[in-house]
Amino acid sequence: TRKEVEQQGPSRAAEKRTCADHALQQCLAGLTAKLSRLAALQERIKKLNHKAERVFEAAHAKEEFSEESDTTTQSVRGQCEVLLAVLTGLQDDGKNVHEMESLVCLANAKCDLITAMIQQPSFAPSPLLTLPECCFTSYIGPLLGTRSIIGRLALSNTALHALSRKPTTHQTLHLRPQSKRFDWDTPVDLTDKQVAAWRAAFRKTKRAVVGCAPRMGLVHLLEHAREALTELEAWSDAHYVDDGRSLERREETEGDIAFSLLARVKVAGWWICVANRRRW
Repeated sequence: TRKEVEQQGPSRAAEKRTCADHALQQCLAGLTAKLSRLAALQERIKKLNHKAERVFEAAHAKEEFSEESDTTTQSVRGQCEVLLAVLTGLQDDGKNVHEMESLVCLANAKCDLITAMIQQPSFAPSPLLTLPECCFTSYIGPLLGTRSIIGRLALSNTALHALSRKPTTHQTLHLRPQSKRFDWDTPVDLTDKQVAAWRAAFRKTKRAVVGCAPRMGLVHLLEHAREALTELEAWSDAHYVDDGRSLERREETEGDIAFSLLARVKVAGWWICVANRRRW
């Protein structure tokens, strides 16, 4: 009736206003978080600027009072050129916030390395630090495996830690149990904190080779790589029944998880049931 329509009108209008207010609050909260992140990045760049100035001054002073054949001076000069290239990259307006943060981290690591080389002439930097980045990401990284990169190599040097955080380093995700024997029932357990810390580094992973029992942390890591993943190989022995049943089942209301570029899949053991439980 006309009266019912008139009563429903204000109610629908109020509902629309509520939705609009909620969307506005979410938008404002997102902008506030973005501003905080940008402010923190600005402060880090300001500190890096002063740090880099001191490093270049020390490097020039060392070069002025050293012989041309001094190997340490030559190494310092080479590292300064790399640092200059990183600082130049920071001036690129096309970089997003995450890329800027990675460059700041890398520049700080280079500053620390150069300072150590100047203060300790006998200091010998790791040969890995002198290699082109593409050499490490394309050849050395895949041979080392993901666990060795993030669990060992990243802890050995600040520059290598910065490199281990780059998505280009993890174009291949390769995980298997740390065991002298190949026990495919052994899981690789990742905590929520570890997944949150490393998921950005795996957002460009194209190939995943997983030789262990499925666990939610690892499954979440693969789901974070869904936009770039093109190939997945995962297997485990089906000895322990709870390996598959312990996975959280994704409800229908949560929607499907699409791996839009995934072209090749090879799974065995309890990994067979992962796609169904997680609605891949």
